[in-house]
Amino acid sequence: MALIAALIVLLAGSVWFGYLDDADGHPSLKLGLALVLSVAGLGVVLVARLLREDRGDLAADVTITTVAFLSMAAALIHLAVVAQHFDEYWLYGWFFVVIGIAQLAWAAAVVVRPARWSFIAAAALNAAIAIVWVVSRNYGTIVGPDATEPARAGFGDIVSTALEVAIVVGIAFLLLRRAHEDGERTAAGDVLSGVIALGTVPLTVLAMYSAVAGHPFVSHVG
Repeated sequence: MALIAALIVLLAGSVWFGYLDDADGHPSLKLGLALVLSVAGLGVVLVARLLREDRGDLAADVTITTVAFLSMAAALIHLAVVAQHFDEYWLYGWFFVVIGIAQLAWAAAVVVRPARWSFIAAAALNAAIAIVWVVSRNYGTIVGPDATEPARAGFGDIVSTALEVAIVVGIAFLLLRRAHEDGERTAAGDVLSGVIALGTVPLTVLAMYSAVAGHPFVSHVG
């Protein structure tokens, strides 16, 4: 229950963060809140992995946790632009709500109980999102008011798409090695996961910051 409550707080906090797009200036506030949300999100993944037993394959353990970090980061970025996309078109807004919630929930669930079907579903979802991004940047969104107008690429949407591609690659590694079947925690994995989390935080913070018109990054993450 505590884990679910934490995810709900992250969901609400990230969506609310998107409304800072209307607040001129205040870079310290925007950066500070982005840092809090990023640390909290990746911290939830670290806490969730403690629910697994302390044994298993190091490579699988670290890869599972890494793709969970990447999914959490992508979710936070997507949820931060929900408000912007609702202003553009209701379907755009709900698209980001759905994929944000899916990535957020999967990030926590996969480190608690890895499963082959879960990995396949996540790989398909993230690959589809990345394809949608490529199409929208080259041809338009296909539907809605900007159906035939290519969207501009910004720092945040490039980061989120790169995260999704990395998730697909990580999942492919796990499936090909059947490593998801030995995805229990390892002592060394605890340390490496903490290091990876620290490295993921700055990228997530800057991507979220760009989503609320943080200079010099481009706003409107896709």
